[in-house]
Amino acid sequence: MQDRLKRFYKRKYSSIPYAPTLPDRDIDFHKLYVEQTLVQKDFREKDSDKGIKVATYKEMFTQNEKRVRNVVIVGEAGSGKSSFLQNIVLQWSNDCETDHEKTELYSDKQVLKDFELLFYIPLRDSFNRCNYFEMICDQILRTIYNNNDFKNACELVEELLDTCTASCLVLVDGLDEWKHQDGPCKCSSSDRGRTPMFHQNNCATVLITSRPWRLSQTPIKESEVDVYLEMESLENQKQLGENLVRILNGKTETKTFSQFEEYLKNKVMDSFLMKTPMIFLQIVCLWYDGYGLSNSITIIYASILDMLIGRRPGYCVWASQPIESAHCIPLLRQFGNISTNWNYFEAISKLAFDISFPMNGHSLVVFDCKEMKVNNDLKNFGVNCGILTENRSKYVSYQSSHMSFVHKSWQGFMSAIYLCKEENLCDLEKRLENNIENMIEVFRFVCAMNTQIG
Repeated sequence: MQDRLKRFYKRKYSSIPYAPTLPDRDIDFHKLYVEQTLVQKDFREKDSDKGIKVATYKEMFTQNEKRVRNVVIVGEAGSGKSSFLQNIVLQWSNDCETDHEKTELYSDKQVLKDFELLFYIPLRDSFNRCNYFEMICDQILRTIYNNNDFKNACELVEELLDTCTASCLVLVDGLDEWKHQDGPCKCSSSDRGRTPMFHQNNCATVLITSRPWRLSQTPIKESEVDVYLEMESLENQKQLGENLVRILNGKTETKTFSQFEEYLKNKVMDSFLMKTPMIFLQIVCLWYDGYGLSNSITIIYASILDMLIGRRPGYCVWASQPIESAHCIPLLRQFGNISTNWNYFEAISKLAFDISFPMNGHSLVVFDCKEMKVNNDLKNFGVNCGILTENRSKYVSYQSSHMSFVHKSWQGFMSAIYLCKEENLCDLEKRLENNIENMIEVFRFVCAMNTQIG
């Protein structure tokens, strides 16, 4: 099983998109990735500025020389949580050291090697599942075993998790992207919807990542957190930028990262843009493609979307004719690819608003296409542009298609477009109040596009 898992992970996770909103443009993971800094805090005082930087896996997975059971990593959207777990998966899967693995941070890879089995579960692929064991069987074991051996493999994993006869690490990515199933399950009423569940005899170490708002919305019990870590904003922009420019250049020496730094000298770029890895990569791509970089966060986002549509002309110039500019938000009229496809943008902006500010309940990150009435035309536009990502269930028991915005901040940007076109905000007041954490994210975009609404 260990050998099968390693082969599976190396095949599936050895690459990473270098233009994050274009997943088909990928490169060897370690040619782009740079290590992120984690800070350990007391879970009871997680809002405090006090914390200790973590530089080793030992600090992450052990306390008092004993292996811990529950680790939580919290970070904002695009901060690099998924890439951090992808790096762990690849380090565990690779049996030999290579040059690109030499790093000052987390160099004690033997701590990872001491786990005999590792199971990596992206929760956005576990729509409507609430049990970790079922996720492992459906997402991983069903892929690496044939039908004849699948049942035996599941029974083996269940036995190992319950009897502690093997050391197991379970990486669970994206609590904020998970929704509890609607039907009956084994969860207690008090635990339902907080986190997926394991059998009470579980012996595995579980590392789960989340965005901060999810923990404030549905808190994790204090007894379920042994180590609490927060992901710092990107500190090593230079190395990440140099890696990306080298990839974009290919075999040429067309541009250098020093030219990018020189270009930025007269710019006042928001620290959020420069210290969030996913957005930083997009900004470098914008500059490389010859787009002017504005000091406005909203203009930056609009430029990225305009660039994405322009890269997919075969898919995205679908409007039968360019619409009249009067229908478009004035600030966005300068972006020809956006204004030409404004009908699609309006539809996607309503979708973003509906999942960010639902009539009842909390906001969603992952949504079901049928429930949200997303037709194929709109879905294809969003996916081909890189605004939306689509995942199909891996389960035999039912088939579904669920989607998400490629980045939570795109969801906020598109929600702001909807608000700026909406004339009667009073009708939306309760929806905004019920999801105030999303309103904070949307507010600056609204102010830039329509100061009166702001």
